[in-house]
Amino acid sequence: MNSETRIILLHALDELNKQVEANSYECPDGCHKCCGPVAMTRIEADRIGIDRQYTLGVGKHGDTCEFVGEDGKCRIYNMRPFICRFFNSTWAGHFKCNEIPGNGLIAPGRADKLLEAYFSIISQEGAESFMAASDVTYDAMKAREERNGWGSRFSGVPKRNT
Repeated sequence: MNSETRIILLHALDELNKQVEANSYECPDGCHKCCGPVAMTRIEADRIGIDRQYTLGVGKHGDTCEFVGEDGKCRIYNMRPFICRFFNSTWAGHFKCNEIPGNGLIAPGRADKLLEAYFSIISQEGAESFMAASDVTYDAMKAREERNGWGSRFSGVPKRNT
């Protein structure tokens, strides 16, 4: 990807993040139940400083995102990927935190436009690497939910055939 395209995509991602942030709930203090493995764009991974397009859990909170600190809080909160921001927004719909009453109540039309814009960024970067990262996080999240006895957010969502 050339530097001009990268700058355009960074700007587009920053604009999306601002829109979602304006309509996000703050996580309950120390809660990290939703902080599972996450797939992200290459630009987001670069911004965070990792060489892969996904996070995996390690340490004390081994079945959560690797950026969940010992205190249960996100260590990269201001740089967290779009999907983390979106997940805890009023537009999250089915993919929402169930710990916050009223989360995900706004009509999905706006959510569709935001996700479409995010997928456009993914597409311009090259979707195959994002989809491979999604496969890794899908498997890890399913395993996490089963280990913890949670109802799956992925019920009826088939894994893509690779």
